Amino acid sequence: MYNTGGSFTHCLPNGCDSWISSMHSKICEFPSKTLYSSKLKSHHSVSAHLLRDLPEVKVEPEDEEDVLGTPVIFFDTAGCEYFERLEGDGDEGSRCNENEAAVVKVWVEKLVGIVL
Repeated sequence: MYNTGGSFTHCLPNGCDSWISSMHSKICEFPSKTLYSSKLKSHHSVSAHLLRDLPEVKVEPEDEEDVLGTPVIFFDTAGCEYFERLEGDGDEGSRCNENEAAVVKVWVEKLVGIVL
């Protein structure tokens, strides 16, 4: 078992012909294709879980599909003139983008506001 902050990957007894993960199936797609030769599968107990399914989440109709009805969201910031900052020497440093972080912060605050 491999634990990464709440997620696990478990090798099946069949000699690792496939792997089981505790991720939603849509979140699992990318690592499965790119890292596990499409052999990473979501465990049936979590493969379709969404935030709206948690008992403590108060669901309002306007939040249902846009916020709580999707397991993963990607923000397209191309053309927004959000510039990266490089910390370090040459191309070897760490990159950050404060504008993109602000977009994610707003989304997380919205999620937390709905859940709490």
